Amino acid sequence: RIAFRIESTDEVPSDTFSRSPLTDLLMFSLQFLRRYSFISSAGDEQHAIGKFLIDMALLDVNCISLAPSLIAASAT
Repeated sequence: RIAFRIESTDEVPSDTFSRSPLTDLLMFSLQFLRRYSFISSAGDEQHAIGKFLIDMALLDVNCISLAPSLIAASAT
């Protein structure tokens, strides 16, 4: 059953088709990192290192299947 019908692609936001699951994983991981950094009162340098570690983890094929919260917790 179709919940909605799109008559033309002009009505669809441009990022709908181009966004990858890896982008979502990065965005969710960064959101968790922000929360963990706030709770632990991490400084700017620690937060930046955490972002770098998340980027490095997502380059590893073995880490892609991990939950975003787990990736962010390990980077904190």
